[in-house]
This record gives sequence, C-alpha cells and structure tokens, in this order.
Amino acid sequence: MTPPLSKPFEAVWLLILNWNGAKRLPVSLGSLNRVMDGTPFTLLVTDNGSVDGSLENVPVHFHRPHEILRNGENLGFAAGNNRGLEKAFAAGAQWVVLLNDDMAVREDYLAQLADAAKRHPRAGLLGGLILFQRDHDLINSAGLEPDAFFRTQDVGFETRLSDTPLHEREVPSLSGGALAISRALWETCGGFDEKFFAYFEDVDLCLRARAAGFLAVFVPSAVTFHEYGGSQSKGSVLRFRLLARNHLYVCAKHASPARVVPLVIFVFCYRLFFSPIKLAFAREWRRIVAEWKGTLEAVPYVLELLARRARP
Repeated sequence: MTPPLSKPFEAVWLLILNWNGAKRLPVSLGSLNRVMDGTPFTLLVTDNGSVDGSLENVPVHFHRPHEILRNGENLGFAAGNNRGLEKAFAAGAQWVVLLNDDMAVREDYLAQLADAAKRHPRAGLLGGLILFQRDHDLINSAGLEPDAFFRTQDVGFETRLSDTPLHEREVPSLSGGALAISRALWETCGGFDEKFFAYFEDVDLCLRARAAGFLAVFVPSAVTFHEYGGSQSKGSVLRFRLLARNHLYVCAKHASPARVVPLVIFVFCYRLFFSPIKLAFAREWRRIVAEWKGTLEAVPYVLELLARRARP
C-alpha cells in the first residue's frame, strides 16, 4: 500500500498531555521557552482533569501564546492525546508533536525533526532520542522493538550514549512520550486506540501506520530528557494491570492470521499461570494480582478483535 506523502514540517502544534503535573510541567514548559527560532509552533496543553493547580500555572512557566484544552477527567494517555490531536488537526496542523508532561526538549529539537521530515516524506511518525533527565549520557529510549511475542523493549535502555552508535533509521515502533504525527497519517490511520487507556497504544499506532505503508523514523539528533516514571510510577499496580491487558490487545490486533489464536492463548496462559510463579519467588504479590486482573479484563476486547479478524 502506498500512503499519501506527509507534508513538510510546517504548521506544527506541540501537544503536552498534563495530569497533575505541578512538579513536572515547569521543567517541560521551561525547555520549550528555549526552543530555537525558525521552527514556529503552537503549544496546546491538554489537561486530564488535574486538581493540583498545574494548569493555572502554565502562563507562569511558558512565556508565549498557547492554548489549553480541558478534558475534565482523566481520559488516559490514548484518549487524552486524541482529544488534543483532534483539536490541532482541525485547526490546520500539518504535524503534531506529542510530549509527556515529564519531558524536556533540547533547543534544536523541533529543527531536527523538521530536517528529518524533509529527508523522509513517507514518514508518518518521527521520534527522537530520549535520555534520562537524571543523566544526559544515559539512554531511556532509541525507539521501541517488539519481539515475536510483541513484548516491547526500549532500544538502548540504560546504556551509555557515549558508548552507543546511533543512526537515523526506520524502526518498528517509537515511544508515544515524544512523538511527531503527520496529518497524512492521522487522516489515514486515525489516532490512538482508546481501549488501551495507557501503555502499548504507541506500539499499536506504529504497527497500524506501517501496515498502511507509512514509515516510523528514529531521529537521534532530536533529543528529549525524561523524568522516568514521573507520570506513573514504574512499580505501580495500575501500570502492571494495563501492561498485561494491553499486551494481549496488541497480540490480538497484529499477530499474523496463522499465529494470532495460538499466540493469544499462549500469552493468556503465561500471564495467568507461569508469570505468577516467577513473581511469587520475588514475593511480588500485588503485581501478581494486577497481572491477573489485567489479563482477565482483556478477554472481551480480545474476543471482539478475533471475531472481527475472522470475518471475510
């Protein structure tokens, strides 16, 4: 399939999804004040029902005109970003750059993405190098790499930037925490699947984009800095539940026709029976319960997906 070409990196909107980010948002907004001239952008802060006063302080930390979209409640990463994407593209954006509220950008971040968009007109998704905020020589993500079972790892996670050769390249997937989306992709594939709420929704979007003929391109010169686990603790029960559930969603949506049913059954059994044995030795009882809940919660949508794929 040949998708429409993405237009140049113009009419750019930068979308920050905020949820009670009073401690995180000032760093992110402050970095945007220092973005180099030459790549104008419209800032849209989309708020998921924050109650900590973070939204009211946006003008204090960002000193340019901006827009605010209030969702009124916590819609999650997928739906919260989709509301912002809808607003930005309806207003004429050609590219929308998603940025977590715990991300800061380097001064030339948008300029580097703009240059990459010129080199890759078939790209519908662009993602840069994500470094840890606590150590700018430590890689958080250089793209995402799903394996044969759709388990997904950040490429280069916790390796030294100074020891890691990086190249601009097409990749299977990119992190949604700092992701540029083109209008052409939006109009062809839509946004995130809101069933995911959070986690794996970026993998799903990238896989749908590739199936439609778009490229997902990793741009190592476009650098962001991540306060890892800022929005959601990496050890939270909710995170484990969503990861278990959404892993099954991705398997059901993207495994090949010959593999999809066996793979879903295998992952379901692994999450319910084999993973808890390993976790029990580590006495991670809350994680066991969370993964059980997530696995069982996945059943209705997984069955819907399988039925949809079985139709002629």
